[in-house]
Amino acid sequence: MKSTPPLLFKYKAFSTEFQRNAVEKMIKEGQVYFAKPSQLNDPFEAMPRVKAGKNHTALKPYLERAGDRAQQGSPARRLQVASEVRNQFEGQLERFDDACILSLAERHDNALLWAHYADNHRGVAIAFKSDWLPGPLPVRYAEKYPVFDFQAQDEDAAGIELLFTKAKYWEYEEEWRVAFIEEDEAVKVMTGTGLTPTPQWERLLNLSTEAVAAVYVGMNASSDTIAALRSFVKGTQVKLIRMVADPDRYGVKTLRS
Repeated sequence: MKSTPPLLFKYKAFSTEFQRNAVEKMIKEGQVYFAKPSQLNDPFEAMPRVKAGKNHTALKPYLERAGDRAQQGSPARRLQVASEVRNQFEGQLERFDDACILSLAERHDNALLWAHYADNHRGVAIAFKSDWLPGPLPVRYAEKYPVFDFQAQDEDAAGIELLFTKAKYWEYEEEWRVAFIEEDEAVKVMTGTGLTPTPQWERLLNLSTEAVAAVYVGMNASSDTIAALRSFVKGTQVKLIRMVADPDRYGVKTLRS
């Protein structure tokens, strides 16, 4: 596994009052939002595949998982038990629909992310110090859905793979994630590491006033946006850095580079 970058980036639009308030809280409080899989823009997010046929041989792993119950009764009854166990496992996978996911990017100069997530370069990319993030991991990109081996994986191991696997065509995002299978687990881990979930939780976490290193401002940001961001970073250690078009190649770069 590759090493964690010192900074990870959250691309954000800045056109509505809601978006501006969210960016202000990110800068001043290190506040981040953990989305449900269904709130993300990939319709195949957290989509598992559990394979099993209808014959006795294909269902043997399910029978072994069932234990003593599978050793009793007729072959038809054993198949019924196997089907019940399989349904229980798939039911466990459904609980990952309420998982908590914070999506971040590895780079601040990804022109496609600026276009797709930062309002066509009019928004921002917030640079978070990765050592303030609770366990960020890189996303794995694959051609096929994760397939879970009933004998080799438990539900939690399956869920972790599920939350950190995306389709190959998303690979350009170079995404990192902080993810928790359940909300209760998220709050427990955060509290145990000294982080501060908001009082009502609401999937919001205040990392720290020291968690943000810089705000990168899109090349098409308005003067009003820049003025607002300057007021947000005033009195903090957060740097404000402008992005501009690269004069030599298709892409963007920082103004100071």
